[in-house]
Amino acid sequence: MSNSFERKAMSFYRAGRFAVPPDIDFNLLPHKTKSAVVVTFIGSLDSFNYKLTTSLADDFLKLNPFSLPCVDSSIKGYYDVERKIIFLHYRDSEELLRQLLFNYKKCQKIFDIWDSYKLKELFFLFSVSHFIVITSFGTSLDPRYILLFKMINHLRLELYSSVETILKLIAISPYCVSMARVACPRLLFVFKLPPTIAARNLAKNQKALANLERNLSLQIYNVFQESGLLDKLFTIDGFHTVRVLLPDCIEPIKVGTECYADDDLAQQMLERILSCTGISSLTSDFDTKSKRQPLQLKNEYSAPGAPRNRSFAAFLESNVSNLLEDIEYNDAKDPYLKNLPELPSVKCWFI
Repeated sequence: MSNSFERKAMSFYRAGRFAVPPDIDFNLLPHKTKSAVVVTFIGSLDSFNYKLTTSLADDFLKLNPFSLPCVDSSIKGYYDVERKIIFLHYRDSEELLRQLLFNYKKCQKIFDIWDSYKLKELFFLFSVSHFIVITSFGTSLDPRYILLFKMINHLRLELYSSVETILKLIAISPYCVSMARVACPRLLFVFKLPPTIAARNLAKNQKALANLERNLSLQIYNVFQESGLLDKLFTIDGFHTVRVLLPDCIEPIKVGTECYADDDLAQQMLERILSCTGISSLTSDFDTKSKRQPLQLKNEYSAPGAPRNRSFAAFLESNVSNLLEDIEYNDAKDPYLKNLPELPSVKCWFI
């Protein structure tokens, strides 16, 4: 019997990755006592190039283990065993934002016309993620996200008692139980520049590009501070929260990832998700991937602690590393970290 379980486990194990949660006997999951960082993607990627990012993920993983064992789940993800990172993706971001566009003056109406289970799944991501990566197309934050986050905060208040009861059954900090969440996510923002002449000229100007990221960071912080959502639903950590991706390019998989193996599925998955934002067939000069490489810029104006490498991979890796360092040194500036010096074990994410 054990051999059959092991064979089934290996069928869902690819290059050190498991689907979340694994469709196997939980006892066979390796390193379930190790701490893990949870990274969630939310945003406008679903509409780019007229192909769902989830379809790209399913095609890339071949065996299609990239799903949750529930009907019409809005969340897909996988667990990177080697790097102790769990990647999740909320698939219905675009449809929910579209509903908010047509009902922006009646936020309560969304609760009546939208699937409440899907809204609860989105709230769940804000309760367990350490990072929420918001992806947008353009150079400004979609104002519908303000309404979206206010809706999630409304759900947080409604579901507080239920979540608190569930968390009492898991071996986590009493502080987390009292706050009715496993983690307080840090927001990260990724903006894809449009394929315009102005955007291409901006991409060639290192100083202007860095200033744009700083200005976006400041604007986003002020907006969420005024909305009263900071520290209640998420946090924004300093200026290193925005990355602007260059137009007309797909970042090559190995940019900034020299230390990773060629079969690093996690890294390739991240780059593949971002690659679907690339604009193809604009002109004959950008029809092939080989001709659509990013400009090799050296960011001399990066914020303190920010990587000089402008790739998305380096941006995410820098933020994850900073989180782990803050927890290791028990950063007193963050009340969540002060009360929880260790990340919850992997076991918590699969129960």
